[in-house]
Amino acid sequence: MNEILKARERRYHLIQSKDFSKYQVIVIKANIPGPNKNIKEAYLLIKIFKNIVAKEIKLVDLNYVDESDGPYYLLVIHPLKDLKLKLIDIENNHPLGRLIDLDLFINASKSVSRNELGISSRKCLICNRDAILCSRGQIHSYVEIIKEIENKVESYLETTFNEKLKEAIYLELNMDFKFGLVTPTSSGSHSDMNYHLMAKSIDAILPYLVKMAMVGYHKELEGAYEEAITIGIDAEKAMLAVTNNINTYKGLIFILGLASLSMGYALSNNQGYAHLYTNIQAISKDIFKKEINKSFGKYAYLEYGFTGARGEAHSGLFTVAKLVEFFEFNGITSNSLHMGLIKAIAISNDSVLLKRAGSMEKYQYFKNLIISIQEYNIEEIKVVTRECINNNISCGGAADILITALFIYNCKKIFW
Repeated sequence: MNEILKARERRYHLIQSKDFSKYQVIVIKANIPGPNKNIKEAYLLIKIFKNIVAKEIKLVDLNYVDESDGPYYLLVIHPLKDLKLKLIDIENNHPLGRLIDLDLFINASKSVSRNELGISSRKCLICNRDAILCSRGQIHSYVEIIKEIENKVESYLETTFNEKLKEAIYLELNMDFKFGLVTPTSSGSHSDMNYHLMAKSIDAILPYLVKMAMVGYHKELEGAYEEAITIGIDAEKAMLAVTNNINTYKGLIFILGLASLSMGYALSNNQGYAHLYTNIQAISKDIFKKEINKSFGKYAYLEYGFTGARGEAHSGLFTVAKLVEFFEFNGITSNSLHMGLIKAIAISNDSVLLKRAGSMEKYQYFKNLIISIQEYNIEEIKVVTRECINNNISCGGAADILITALFIYNCKKIFW
């Protein structure tokens, strides 16, 4: 408690050091009871709400502080009318809002309270009575409250992962004219697939991808990876069960599964964004030493040194990271999705494209044909797509990379 009190004193002095003649200050801090304010949920919560506030309000300055009283962000902003009401609205309506304090200081002495604005006090996390009364009376045990915090955060993560995974897969699937890939209006080069079948596959594999993320959140990396392999096998079985043994998303389960696993682990351990990739690099370091069943991927590696999806994992999702940077600069539009797919084809070793081409020479021809499209031109894309379909060409590996990049891009805006 002595260290916590000292930390609060230091935070008070940091607030006082700001120029309130020009600015206001928002302090974002997790609402964690008990002596240990530095639980993993606290770090996750402040990052989520820092991004929410920063999206709505232009920041002058931002300080991140990790103290015995818990981690927090201190945001310096220009004065805004009714800002406290906006912050209260976030606290009241976000699924995790009860777990965060968004304190507004318009002077150095104290924050603006709800009571000053005629707004009722916050409710108890457990029983929905007045939180102050429950706190003073110690109505609920520390263990009970912490468990409720953990459950709320886990529920939010599961929901968010499910939404962002599904969104990423459908962003790719709903694109039209994709160099032989399945679209809403065409089976492309896949006579055994269509949009409806792909949609059924998505429903089948989504729960397993979410499960991989949550395994990463709860376990150490090596143990999580071993469990994720089993989950991936189950995901493949679920996919094949609804497609009558047609492989729609096996490659995606591998790449997106790795990203989901690493995402969960990184968030649980308060890791920076870059660790998302170094985690995958670490667990994939021996991937070429492991025996794989007879497959085209194995043949391509032995015959041409063609690394495919395993090479992407071994590199720590190098191509995926480049696409995330691309979307950060260009946003997500019809134009950027097509150009992002072309970029993935240009950088990656797509074993699906090689298998469809039948030879390295033909693979290189179609790869060069596609990446010759330097700027978005839908008519040029249509022409190249028709040639791909006429020659049974498809770029499934690049599509998997595109989906994974879209998932990470959208999650990065929430969690980092």
